[in-house]
Amino acid sequence: MHEITDDKIIDYINKSNNIAILMHNSPDEDCVGCVSALNIALKKLNKNVEIILQSKINIKYSKIIGKRYINKKYIPNKYYDLAILLDTSDLNRTYNNIINQTNKLIIMDHHEIINYNNNNIYYLNNKDTATAILVFNIINKLQLLDDKICTALYLAIKYDTDNFKILNIDSKTHLITSQLLKYNINFNLIHQLEDNITLSYINLMSTCLVNLKVDSVNHICYLIITYDEIKYCNSNMKEAGKLIDIIKNIENIDISYLLISNYNNQLIIKGRSKQTNLIPIIKSFNGGGHPHAVGCLLNSDDIYITKNKLINKTINSI
Repeated sequence: MHEITDDKIIDYINKSNNIAILMHNSPDEDCVGCVSALNIALKKLNKNVEIILQSKINIKYSKIIGKRYINKKYIPNKYYDLAILLDTSDLNRTYNNIINQTNKLIIMDHHEIINYNNNNIYYLNNKDTATAILVFNIINKLQLLDDKICTALYLAIKYDTDNFKILNIDSKTHLITSQLLKYNINFNLIHQLEDNITLSYINLMSTCLVNLKVDSVNHICYLIITYDEIKYCNSNMKEAGKLIDIIKNIENIDISYLLISNYNNQLIIKGRSKQTNLIPIIKSFNGGGHPHAVGCLLNSDDIYITKNKLINKTINSI
């Protein structure tokens, strides 16, 4: 596995005809925005581009990525000159057989990069606040920016930076955002994606938030959501995951955890903090992320035992 530069990526793109773009499972706004922008840009170069879909994309993103990619899966049986994985370096969170179906796999991500013992894998990580900044740099150097690309990238940056509120946001992020704003960004579409909520999400909030636990001494809170509760509310894992954005803002709370069980007896943990670096804590659960926004996926038979381990680990760490 080798580190790579913007210019080298552009060189590989120019020399490739058949290119695959990959995203992580359960793609969110930043992932969809990055993939959409790169897809448009590569097609403007007359490349044969395919988006590999191992996980279905929500219909609400149809006006960003296109209706043809919505609510379907696409696992190819072909070989590519180049494959580009965006917004994750964890091959277990995507179509991991791609390494056997491409000459080169390039990973573009701003999270901590997983190192693979494979000479055909390359990575780019400038430790920016959003993966969309890495994608912007490539497309900008290729002089391919347009209204649709900038709308997709603005959506991705806005989501990844929590509406420009994350602690490590920098002048570079705002500078690139100002360059995007020179184009005709579809703000109505972006607001619809962020502001529209379903009745099932309202039901999930009313059902689950009453179970919120608060440790005012250690400034920690946590919420457990079971798969049965999600089914009862006719909701889904995506909506359940959004509840972290509510509990993280509780006054006098530094660390917030959301624990969700899914249908495979797996456990999703999401963590947010206002001050504490959560990376050392979540690493002990084989997770990762940013210092103040982390997550992991575990095989766990008992969500409450895992919760106890997580809280004890957190209290001991702080």
